[in-house]
Amino acid sequence: MNRLNKIVILLVVSISILVLVSSSNYQTSKSQPSSQSDYTEVDVKIGNKPYTLFIADTQEKRVKGLSNNEDLTNNQGMLFVFDTKEYHSFWMKDMKYPLDFIFLDENKVIDIRQNISPDTYPNIITPKSPANKVLEIHAGEVVKSGLNIGDYIDIE
Repeated sequence: MNRLNKIVILLVVSISILVLVSSSNYQTSKSQPSSQSDYTEVDVKIGNKPYTLFIADTQEKRVKGLSNNEDLTNNQGMLFVFDTKEYHSFWMKDMKYPLDFIFLDENKVIDIRQNISPDTYPNIITPKSPANKVLEIHAGEVVKSGLNIGDYIDIE
């Protein structure tokens, strides 16, 4: 083989390896809410069902939310924690599946929005009363858990 052919083969192999590594990292990262190691997890009982929640307690984590996440399990969710009670609004930008929203005043359920589809984007989801915590779980989980407005969720 001449020198030019060896260089071309080396370049093709190098680019192929780079593409494979990049693709592997992308596949791993999109299955987690951002980087799972960035989130604190808490186990809670919502109604009569146990859940593991990823805590979004910084502006960066709250902005990212569950966008582009593809495989949240039915017993997982995200808990958005805010410093103040306000009408915190949400949307379904870059979501891959429908969600149930549970709005909390401390740990008391004050509003529930069920089966919000990704197709509703750019509509805004806002609670009826100010909240300082918001839970996002898979659509249908509120019904399965038996949760109602006025119930309490023990979140430590």
